[in-house]
Parts: sequence; C-alpha cells; structure tokens
Amino acid sequence: MAKENVLNIMQEILGEGDIEALKELVEETILPLIKFRAEREKKIANREIAEMHRLEEEL
Repeated sequence: MAKENVLNIMQEILGEGDIEALKELVEETILPLIKFRAEREKKIANREIAEMHRLEEEL
C-alpha cells in the first residue's frame, strides 16, 4: 500500500491532530532507538572487520 493511502486511512480513523501527535511520538521515541541500534550495529561490524584484518595480517 502506498504511503499516501496509509496516511489517508489513518487520517480518516484518527483525525488530523492525532496524526500529528502520532508522528511526533514516533520522531521522539522510535527514531532515536533506531538510530541508536544502527550505530551500535555499525560499531560491532567495524570491530569485526578490524579483527578480520588483524587475523589476515597474522597469516
């Protein structure tokens, strides 16, 4: 389903003010968690890559 269709359906059910409140809630709570998780995964991947390079050099 297209983004516009989802927004239209949500707007019909919730109303405009509720959509904005939901958007704000997502931006303030969920997005920071996603960014935190992505950064953590990136750090783990970088450590693993560094370890692989170190092991390659030992060979």
